[in-house]
Amino acid sequence: MHDQKKENSSLAIVSSVLFPHHTEVALLEKRTANAHYLPGAWIEQPQESTDIDLLKQTIASLRKETQQLEETDELVKKNIQIVARKRRLVRRTDEDDDIYIVVPSDFIPTKDQMKAAGLDGWEWVSSSFTNDEDDE
Repeated sequence: MHDQKKENSSLAIVSSVLFPHHTEVALLEKRTANAHYLPGAWIEQPQESTDIDLLKQTIASLRKETQQLEETDELVKKNIQIVARKRRLVRRTDEDDDIYIVVPSDFIPTKDQMKAAGLDGWEWVSSSFTNDEDDE
């Protein structure tokens, strides 16, 4: 039973300034039940307290990191939405662009010829081009 008490007790360093009568005593044994009987003494903190403080600091830093990551995530999501909108606009403009095949003006295909060429549903548009460079 005496061994259990020693395991539960800790050491306190006593200042010679605060206790001039006990200058020959460097260390005093402190019992946890009587912690208040040494005013001004430096009492060694238990390891659990240090661990708890370290865990609190770690939790605080992780919360800050989480907040920063959430903000970054929101920015990335917004940028992805912007890129997706731009891609949709490009696709629409590509689909809306008319495709023209230039052929010599003396050749005007019939609907059957266009269908046979795989151009079913295409419309034949004729225009006359004047080449000013050839006239000079």
